[in-house]
Amino acid sequence: MNSFLKITTSALSIAFCISLTSCEKDSLLSPMASDARSSDNFREAVTPVINPTIPKKYTLIKMGGYELTYQADGKLAGVKKGNKFTTYEYLPNLYKIIAHSWQPVGNGYEEYRKIVIDLYGGTSAARAEIWAKSNNSNALYKIKTLAFTYENHRLIKCNDEDSPYSNKSTIFTYNNDGDLTSAKVQNYNTVFYVDQYTYGGSGSPLKDSHPYNPQFSFFGEGEDEGTELMFLPVFGTFNKHLVQTVSRIQNAPYKVLFNYAYKYDLNADGHVTERERWNQTINQKIATDLYQYKVENLAINP
Repeated sequence: MNSFLKITTSALSIAFCISLTSCEKDSLLSPMASDARSSDNFREAVTPVINPTIPKKYTLIKMGGYELTYQADGKLAGVKKGNKFTTYEYLPNLYKIIAHSWQPVGNGYEEYRKIVIDLYGGTSAARAEIWAKSNNSNALYKIKTLAFTYENHRLIKCNDEDSPYSNKSTIFTYNNDGDLTSAKVQNYNTVFYVDQYTYGGSGSPLKDSHPYNPQFSFFGEGEDEGTELMFLPVFGTFNKHLVQTVSRIQNAPYKVLFNYAYKYDLNADGHVTERERWNQTINQKIATDLYQYKVENLAINP
């Protein structure tokens, strides 16, 4: 197996171009206790011992710095990362979802963003308007409007309708397995940059049991933009397998902007318990993300 993939097989280890009511900030999960930070302690502390022969339902509640909460009906209720909070408002009669995010920026001010998503038939995002509010004003101003095009339940194009470029878009391409392989940001025939994804390397790709929307190359050019919508499942399916590498290549002048590789630890049920991110350019580990789940036994009909 490729050196970037490692599997933990302990027999009893279980270890995503953006709420009927907004959740209170303090209802989101608290950070993990310091004594559960090591991978071994983490698995032991958050994973109950459950009969491995009984089917289970895994719900992702923590991925690295991201903490997720859910409504009683299973819809995503909120995402917290550091001091940034996002809540989700579902308006099924209007075929809309509204994401609200807040982040303190100092001196008693906070940055607020509102993302209004119109849905095709109530399921897939058709358009999204991103609004923001400045620190010294309560007035909202629109940052951008995105329009989405799908094919075979996959997002293939995202148009930025408010870009100063007349036809700025992101083009998504997939392999035969249905995994995203590239996201090309362009204006007509001028390519700005391309994000490239690989899966499995020299070995077989591993199933991604909890795929999310690509953090890179989606709603913003920065590595940490668009995080409000990473986990909102209304943009189609981007991948079926765990990403092994992701890189961003600037077109002119040619330049590798980043080049990351990932290593994974999986539990006996095939769910990620730990992920390492490596900077391949300098062969240096830059992050270790722990995963946490709510695990439930599924009833078996006699």
